[in-house]
Amino acid sequence: MENNQKVQTNSQNTLFVLLVFAIVLILVGGAYWYGRQNIMETGEETQETEEQPAEEAIEIEEAEESTAPVEEATLEEELIVLLSEKLEVEPETLLITVNENTGEYAAGSIGFTDAPMGAAFLAAKVEGRWKLVFDGNGTVPCENLEEVDFPVDMMPECWDEENMVLIDRTAETKTE
Repeated sequence: MENNQKVQTNSQNTLFVLLVFAIVLILVGGAYWYGRQNIMETGEETQETEEQPAEEAIEIEEAEESTAPVEEATLEEELIVLLSEKLEVEPETLLITVNENTGEYAAGSIGFTDAPMGAAFLAAKVEGRWKLVFDGNGTVPCENLEEVDFPVDMMPECWDEENMVLIDRTAETKTE
């Protein structure tokens, strides 16, 4: 009988120790997670406020060296305005990625913060302002490209709506 009580007492002690260990482990893990969350939130805020003047200085230096970064920002801003009006969405919901910008012509993609899908865009500078040549998915109508003499190397094919055929624009330039 005494052996049974010892075994039972040892089992209870072992169970008690494991329970205490599990509780301590949970508390330590929770404290670590909470600390990491605070560090991440505080670190990001500190990093943003500390780096902001440095970023402004870099932007000013880039603007002095070259006008290309300033032009690209202007392109994105103009496209956001044009697309938000056309699509009747808030400008903050649009994400513009410029893949190619020659200064006169641009191509890239449009994303939306609240939707997983996106679209493509083509733009041309007309009378000093950016104009949407095409936005959406699918083939670009030839008429849109011809209107602004869009470069063949940026858009090698288009859809001829009158004849309902796909046109290889590179073949046209080779024969000229």
